[in-house]
Amino acid sequence: MSLTYQIANEILDAYLQLESVWIQLHVGDPGADGISNVAQVDDGMGGTEDIARKSISFGDAPVGETNDVDEQVIYSTSAVEWANTEIDAAQTITHFSLWPHASDEPPAADPLFIAELATPKIVGSDGANIVSGDAFVALQVYVKES
Repeated sequence: MSLTYQIANEILDAYLQLESVWIQLHVGDPGADGISNVAQVDDGMGGTEDIARKSISFGDAPVGETNDVDEQVIYSTSAVEWANTEIDAAQTITHFSLWPHASDEPPAADPLFIAELATPKIVGSDGANIVSGDAFVALQVYVKES
């Protein structure tokens, strides 16, 4: 079943126009709870730990505008950066998740959205960057045939 434009817009705007939305990078399927395969950073004690979530913002979902696969899309409007001290190099990022909180500490919550990257990205020695407009969420919509 597909959503209508109106409902897709309402969902995207309601969940991604929160005061704060947080993005998490993953090196594999995050699972339904969104906490698996989180990208790692050296913990300074010979081990690794999950990278921190970063704040990200989104614009308005454009009414009635879809991409080439009949999805209603909302795009990020802020750049996000993990410095080389915040994420280990040479990891292949395959997914991202969006959250209403900066961490799993109380009040814990389920992820808002989980998405797979169309093209996996390898973390460079300078860290990882998301340019404004590069992160997006798309929901399938019903398109009436002309």
